[in-house]
Amino acid sequence: MSQARRFFIRTFGCQMNVHDTEKVENLLHHAGYQAAADPSAADLLIINTCSIRAKAEHKLYSDVGALREWKAAAPGRVIGVGGCVAQQEGDAILRRFDHVDFVFGTHNLRHVPALAEAAGDGRRETRTGESRSLDRFDLPGRHPDLSSATPGRAFLTVMEGCDMFCSFCIVPTTRGREISRPAAGILAEARALAERGVREVTLLGQTVNAYGRHDVRRGRAEREGVMPFAELLARIDAIPGIERIRYTSPHPIFFDDELVAAHGKLERLCPHVHLPLQSGSNRILAAMRRRYTAERYLEIVAALRSA
Repeated sequence: MSQARRFFIRTFGCQMNVHDTEKVENLLHHAGYQAAADPSAADLLIINTCSIRAKAEHKLYSDVGALREWKAAAPGRVIGVGGCVAQQEGDAILRRFDHVDFVFGTHNLRHVPALAEAAGDGRRETRTGESRSLDRFDLPGRHPDLSSATPGRAFLTVMEGCDMFCSFCIVPTTRGREISRPAAGILAEARALAERGVREVTLLGQTVNAYGRHDVRRGRAEREGVMPFAELLARIDAIPGIERIRYTSPHPIFFDDELVAAHGKLERLCPHVHLPLQSGSNRILAAMRRRYTAERYLEIVAALRSA
């Protein structure tokens, strides 16, 4: 019986990238891989990249260049690059680094095992196409060999993408337009997390409190299986075993009365909000296309404190 191939993933950037790495690890376990404790023991090395934080992007190019020696040290080793820089640069990474075997974007996590297999056969491929399909949320259940650094806590993706197009931000390009996951899948995953002992969930999205907003506004929430964000929080609050709920990162303009009230009503919703300010200058906020004023920001803070 042949020995299972081993993988190692280096992750840069935000909570979404950390959770994407968990998803890829789970996919690889289901494909028969095992986790390696460090790169020296791995056959497959993946770098999950960030393009928001400049230092993380520079670190990527430094690391990829240094991996030429790692790959040459043992036959059959494979290198993959994913995440936001991969989504942004695509084939350019393969052209710049001839020792990189495959590149995958933020909408293509499900293809990583197949890309790794193709690389083993000598085929270099890129998968960075943007997709509006909900298939990106259709991932296998947690593999028993998938470990967790925080067994009592877990991330839970509720939406992806951003339609805000702030003047300074590349997220709509690297993560795509907003797409909300059907609530039934979110609640099923939350129940599964609770059953395996998770007590704190952090709901994730680029503009997490924009969850479902387009379908709610257009009167098709029931058809699309979504609901207002405050209602989703209430549904998760009612799941036995879940003791603490957080969410990140919200946008100030999507703090409606219902969401503010939820912070006073829901027993398990933590009294904590990551609320990006960006600037205290209304002139700068307008130039950033943030769509709120400093005064409105302070009103939201006051309302949350009073809830």
